[in-house]
Amino acid sequence: MRIPHWQYLMLTGLIAVAACDSDRVINPLPDESAVLELPAIRADAADEGRIVFMDWNVYIGAAIEDALAVPEEQIQYAAGAAFARVLANDFASRAAAIGEEAARFGPHLIGFQEVTLFEVFDGLSFTPILDYEAILLAALGPKYSVAASSENFQTPALPVTLPDVPCYADQSCAPPPDCAFVAECLLVRLTDFDLVVARSDVETANPQANRFTYNLGAPPFVDPAIPFPIYRGWASIDATIEGLTLRFASTHLEPADRADGTIVPELEALQRLQAGEFAASIGTDLPIVAAGDFNTDAYGASTATYEDLLSYGFEDAWSQSGGGMTCCQTEDLSDRKSIRDRRVDLILLRGEFGLGQPGIRGAVRTRVLGSRPAALTEPRLWPSDHAGVLATLKLPRRN
Repeated sequence: MRIPHWQYLMLTGLIAVAACDSDRVINPLPDESAVLELPAIRADAADEGRIVFMDWNVYIGAAIEDALAVPEEQIQYAAGAAFARVLANDFASRAAAIGEEAARFGPHLIGFQEVTLFEVFDGLSFTPILDYEAILLAALGPKYSVAASSENFQTPALPVTLPDVPCYADQSCAPPPDCAFVAECLLVRLTDFDLVVARSDVETANPQANRFTYNLGAPPFVDPAIPFPIYRGWASIDATIEGLTLRFASTHLEPADRADGTIVPELEALQRLQAGEFAASIGTDLPIVAAGDFNTDAYGASTATYEDLLSYGFEDAWSQSGGGMTCCQTEDLSDRKSIRDRRVDLILLRGEFGLGQPGIRGAVRTRVLGSRPAALTEPRLWPSDHAGVLATLKLPRRN
């Protein structure tokens, strides 16, 4: 079914105008003034003998998995509600808040998860309508670019019924009253990516990316409620900063819990397999910085995957006893206070960083980003359902 031009314009108009229960404007890209008003990236951290890493799961914008776990005859309405939530959660404004944090601390390397591409199918081809990567790069400014990217899962084209977007049986006719209304209208698909983003003064080489061998929805982890494989993966680069060459990787492991927090043993087994494959795949003689949403609570409230990662030789950059909660706000991001109660977003280090000591203790400072009400966008949205994580590695002075 081909979507007529007027109807396609209505859809793209929804991305520029408020959706759902809000009258606010949703811009597909941050406006020029928003980008220009960001503070300039501070003097190179490398000049101060420091290397700065950042990680952030930027949030698709809705609980997409809930839209898939419905009977087939209801999926167009569930998918429509999820997509309307994506629009209402205004990624352009949220990305601007993330860009402000990056401008404030000037990270050399950033790992991003849930970087999403939404496309609409017109009967012949797919056309991008909401591109998180492009929006993020606009918010970060010209000093940042994508150094490596992992294409993870991609949904099939899902029928979507949106509020105020009528669909008609005769695609050649004009809008009502001349056309018969039909419910199924748009065909929208999304593609999920993990990114490694590098600052322009960082020398990068050897970009790599791959999907994991084992994924939810694919043998042997088949789930009747999952109509297609939820592929996860990783992306990495080798980077030279302040004379130190290291490998930096970004990943997103499969969650192992249900909405009520109950751990599903089969999903925990899958998550642990992915963690082991990740640790092996990025193996190198270089020191390694592994960043991502590992979906395992560092304080032991979920799966054993965190302990697995430590057993693979990684050290957690977060050295404080307690704190650092990164997950998760509610789906609509409207909480007045942070309700995060798990630390699942991690920056892990392994190998010799030239610190003149075993391990990294005392050489790394960490903090969470976007985790306080001051980080809310205008209108009031959290930058993501996850907090970001920043780790600063202080190198020894050179004579």
